Amino acid sequence: MEVTLELIFSLVVFCIGLKIICVGRIDIEFGITNGAESNSKFIASKKDTLSGNSARLVGLFISLSGVLLYFFLENGETLFVL
Repeated sequence: MEVTLELIFSLVVFCIGLKIICVGRIDIEFGITNGAESNSKFIASKKDTLSGNSARLVGLFISLSGVLLYFFLENGETLFVL
């Protein structure tokens, strides 16, 4: 089995999605920063916590995107062979 950078990245995204599915909880924070400063902080931000089935649904979409990334990205250079 040839291991590429795309395979490793896809597996990481897939495992993050599986973790969210198993735990059933995810904390999300997003906001606006002042990008002109090098060490910028949020000007306006919002925190949200998803739990239960909504978090599991997000985890499912993240896991599926990891699988789709592997199938649709071009195979790059082989790092090593298992």
